[in-house]
Amino acid sequence: LVYIAKLLTQNGVNVVIDATGNLRRYRENARNQIQKFMEAYLECPLEVCIERESRRAETRQAPRQIYERALKGEAPTVPGVGQPYEPPTNPEITVNTAHCTPEEAARKILEAIIGKWYA
Repeated sequence: LVYIAKLLTQNGVNVVIDATGNLRRYRENARNQIQKFMEAYLECPLEVCIERESRRAETRQAPRQIYERALKGEAPTVPGVGQPYEPPTNPEITVNTAHCTPEEAARKILEAIIGKWYA
């Protein structure tokens, strides 16, 4: 993902990567390679993630009951359960998604992007 984002941004394309980089070194690698990098930390307690996920429809990218399976030891790669999650130390924006809708979170992130790169 980082390599593709780097190539696209070098060619004037704006890129949003929606992924869980569970270790800081992964995110620092992206920051070091992508010219106009901005980290948005979507903060949410694990309990809220588990509750939301239990209501989500099945998708190929995020199978249903992944947290339930992880808590049983059946899905060991889930960040925050089977794998460590290292919160960012200095993200450009933090949005507590336990207290806002997806639309509100998106608006806050877009405002931060505009404020940093286009103001």
